[in-house]
Amino acid sequence: MNRRLTLITLLLLLSSHALSAADLLQGMVPVSTPQLTPGKVERRTLKQSVSTPLFIVGDDALSHRWLSAKRDYLASIGAQGLVVNVKTKAGWQRFKRYDLTLYPVAGRDFAAAFGLRHYPVLIERGELKQ
Repeated sequence: MNRRLTLITLLLLLSSHALSAADLLQGMVPVSTPQLTPGKVERRTLKQSVSTPLFIVGDDALSHRWLSAKRDYLASIGAQGLVVNVKTKAGWQRFKRYDLTLYPVAGRDFAAAFGLRHYPVLIERGELKQ
């Protein structure tokens, strides 16, 4: 879990330098997480929690519909997003329209830590929900 937290901390620090962070993030694409696919997620209480609300999405129709519907709420709670499946730089660019903090990150460790098989998902206040 410490390796995941270190990566998130690094990415958050880099986000304070918008131009260089944007270039760095685009250079991290493509990202693939075969363990996670778009699909239905049942709401449940988690044993672990995150200090900042965290959402997980991919570059697929379900995730983009979910982001369109949840965008204002995600922004209002200061949620940080992980894009766990995105194949192309053009796919990564599609996420700019949401004006949310997003990072392209392989999600295998997150899938294991939170018992995930599908996304989009929001982890907030000890709950996992779609």
